[in-house]
Amino acid sequence: MSATRIPSALASATDTRAIEIGRGILDKTGAVFKEQTGARLGIVVADETTYGIAGKQVEQALRTAGIELAEPLIFPAQPPLYAGYENVTVIRERLEATGATACSVGSGTLSDLTKLASGELGRLYVHVCTAASMDGYSAFGASIAKDGFKITRNCPAPVGIIADLDVMATAPQRMLANGYGDIMEKFPGGADWIIADALGVEPIEPHAWDLVQSPLKEAMGDPAALRDGDPEVFERFVEIVMLSGLAIQAHQTSRPGSGVGHNFSHQW
Repeated sequence: MSATRIPSALASATDTRAIEIGRGILDKTGAVFKEQTGARLGIVVADETTYGIAGKQVEQALRTAGIELAEPLIFPAQPPLYAGYENVTVIRERLEATGATACSVGSGTLSDLTKLASGELGRLYVHVCTAASMDGYSAFGASIAKDGFKITRNCPAPVGIIADLDVMATAPQRMLANGYGDIMEKFPGGADWIIADALGVEPIEPHAWDLVQSPLKEAMGDPAALRDGDPEVFERFVEIVMLSGLAIQAHQTSRPGSGVGHNFSHQW
C-alpha cells in the first residue's frame, strides 16, 4: 500500500486534519491535540481498561504539550460500555461542566460516544485508538442506540487520530476479527455501489471509490498473517481502516464504506 494514501485522503477529508500511525507514538498525542484543537484544557475519556492500557500515557503526553487536564472521565470496564445515548449524555454533560476538549482513548464505542457528545457541543476532539475493530474512527457519524433503535447520527469525525500499532496489537483477537469483518464488507458494499451506479441511483465517485477499493485486496490478502500479528500486515490493515473512514468523510455519505450490509448489522 502506498505510503502517500493517508496524506492524499486527508486532503479531501472534511473534519480530520491529522492521523498518526506508527509504533510507540502515544507521546505524539499532546502535539496533535494542541495543534489541531487549539484547546488549553483537555479531558481524557476512557474506560478502566483503555485508561490502564494507554490513558495514563496520553495524559502525560498532553501535560508535556502544555495542556491542562480536567479530572478524567473513566467508565467501568464491566459491564462493557454500550453505545447508548444515555452515555453520550454523560460525556456531553462532563464536557459542558468542565469546558474541556475531549481526548478519547478506546475502540469503537468510546469513539462514537465521544464523537456525538463533542458534535452536539460543536467542539473538536482527538481520538486515540486501542483496537483495529472497525472503520468508524475516521468517519463522520456515530452509531448510537436510542429508544431501542441503533442508527448512524450525523456528527463530525475527530480532528486528530493517534493509531499506536503497539497498543492496538494488544487488543483481544475477537476485536481484530470484528475489524476484519467490517472491512470485508467493503467487497459487497462496492458491488452495491456498482449496481446503484448502473441503475442511475448513485454514481460512483472515483476518488472515494479509489481510497477504499484500490488498497482493499492487499490489506485483506493475508488473514493468517494478520491473525498471527505480522507487523507489516497489521499496519496495512490499520491503514485501510483509516482510509475507509476518510472516504466516508470525502463523500459525505457512508456509501464508500458500506452498502446493505451496514443496515443488516444495525438490525442484527
